[in-house]
Amino acid sequence: MLIAACNATFINSDIKKLDNGCFRGVNVRSVKLSQSIEELDMNAFSDYANIDSLSVASENPYYMSPEGSNVILTKDEKSLIMGCRTSIIPKGIEYIEDGAFYGRYSNSLLKLPDGLKEIGEGAFAECNKINSIILPSSVSSIGCHAFARCNRIVEIIIPEGAKTIKDYAFENCEHLANIYLPSSIETIGLS
Repeated sequence: MLIAACNATFINSDIKKLDNGCFRGVNVRSVKLSQSIEELDMNAFSDYANIDSLSVASENPYYMSPEGSNVILTKDEKSLIMGCRTSIIPKGIEYIEDGAFYGRYSNSLLKLPDGLKEIGEGAFAECNKINSIILPSSVSSIGCHAFARCNRIVEIIIPEGAKTIKDYAFENCEHLANIYLPSSIETIGLS
């Protein structure tokens, strides 16, 4: 397990996990997971928003990265584990995992693909360039702190079919003036 790194760190084949905060404060612009990585902690690259490129060795049995997408997905292509400021969110994903874009998504429009079911905890927290969000009708759950501290969001329309908005999903979204809720909502957490 890699628990701390610096700019000169080389990840050899003995490393199986990138631990919480192991690259915290390191000026990382590009991430390529080797074939040996079995587990990527959601906060391994926390506190660094300037990542431009994400990729995975094709031999990695757990993760993959579609060419040109700049995202890391589970091998079954259903869960988006990590994105960066230049990511193109691929069609076919069902889950955006906890912290996947934390502070790193830099487009003003966030249009999530059809088929997406769940947005994880803190998935887009502190993505301060987002001002518009388009959610597909397939989304059923928005996680805790999913869009917390996204200060430019003005309005969001939750599509019919959504069932759960978890605690603090839009916490400290200072300019959020309107949230449109469908009749399908069953649970709204703390705000």
